[in-house]
Amino acid sequence: MAAAPLLVAEVPALAVRPVRAGRWRRLPPKAKVGAVLLGIFVLAGVIGPLVSPYDPSFQSPSLSLSMHPPNAAHLLGTTQSGQDVLSQLLYGIRLTLVLAFLVGALATALSVIVGCHRRVPWRPVG
Repeated sequence: MAAAPLLVAEVPALAVRPVRAGRWRRLPPKAKVGAVLLGIFVLAGVIGPLVSPYDPSFQSPSLSLSMHPPNAAHLLGTTQSGQDVLSQLLYGIRLTLVLAFLVGALATALSVIVGCHRRVPWRPVG
């Protein structure tokens, strides 16, 4: 009995795609710094009121607590009315982020409305 010859099929080589760097790696350094700072700002706005050490609207009737420099109790000091500056900063960041988002959304909506109104085909330009 003769042995049947083995059939060997060649496997086609898989196409190797060059590995591209991720989007973050392709960003310029200034864009990376800006993205990190924006992330820190948003993070402070989200968790800031939760970790705020004092009520930002509390005013101390005692003059001994007003205009203190930074110390262990008040990391950024106090105002003239005895309010903690860090607490005011952490609460103010959230308001600033909300207002910036609303102004951006309003500006975008108005520009889309004006742009669409200006380029209506049945309305003459000029």
